[in-house]
Amino acid sequence: MRLPGTIGETVADIEVAGGRAIAVRADLTEHDDVARLVTQARDALGPIMILVNNAAFTAPGRPPIPGAQPRAKPPRPTDGKPGWPGFLSIPLAAYRRHFDLSLPTS
Repeated sequence: MRLPGTIGETVADIEVAGGRAIAVRADLTEHDDVARLVTQARDALGPIMILVNNAAFTAPGRPPIPGAQPRAKPPRPTDGKPGWPGFLSIPLAAYRRHFDLSLPTS
């Protein structure tokens, strides 16, 4: 399922509102991509004074699609949101990837 809007539309909306923005495609788990992202942002916008890390990773799977067939196994009461996996059922590798995105080291 694709969410509405594109990065180009977001940049355009920011510029219409009087701000400055650029779009840079990057894999935040790749050190070279993070370095390139920072360089391009500095070159286009000047010194970085504030960082808002809005990167996200959800695993495993996606939320249920309205009207789709229900899951073969109904969620346990401890699963939280219906259709989403419970805390303990998420693989450790998924948590590690989330932290790689949320807390990049460079």
